[in-house]
Amino acid sequence: MKIWIDIKNPNGPAFFRPFINEFIDHHDIYITSREYVELVKLLNTLNVPYTIVGRRYGGNKLQKLQSLIIREFLLFLKVPDFNVAMCHGNIWCTHVSKMRSRKVICFDDNEKRFFENKLFYRFIDFLITPNAISIKALQRYNIKAENIIRYHGFKEDIYIADFKPDPSFLDNLLFKEFVTIRPEASQASYVATKES
Repeated sequence: MKIWIDIKNPNGPAFFRPFINEFIDHHDIYITSREYVELVKLLNTLNVPYTIVGRRYGGNKLQKLQSLIIREFLLFLKVPDFNVAMCHGNIWCTHVSKMRSRKVICFDDNEKRFFENKLFYRFIDFLITPNAISIKALQRYNIKAENIIRYHGFKEDIYIADFKPDPSFLDNLLFKEFVTIRPEASQASYVATKES
């Protein structure tokens, strides 16, 4: 089977790595990504094979719309034939899959991106999401209940599906006490900016 995976955000390399490792020996996998913050560095660090298609084009609403159109066009032209696409909350992948009459499996964990979800949820063949999100909240985007697959847990559980701890990790840090913080996704399409 030919599987296309489009990775749009920095959470994607860790999220999709367990799937890639599982599928790589038995399927033809084509992975696309874009130039966006530390995304390329993460793909390289995790040894995820990829092709860059597009970049982030700006922050105001007009630039975000321009980005949507340009990247969809580029993906439509550049992605080789595939049987099924996989993505995480990805409007580009979903639209290109439908333009090519291909199935798309979309993972998502954000039912509150109202405008963006309206643009692509109805094109998803299967939506896989945490069961903490109600079916009713997802159905307002015109996706059928039978196309929603829910799982117990968080998407971060998927990140660590094939995790093997490095016992020497803490020994290699330059400090003994630290706090890790995940900053807000300030450049995400659903976050209003001063340019908007």
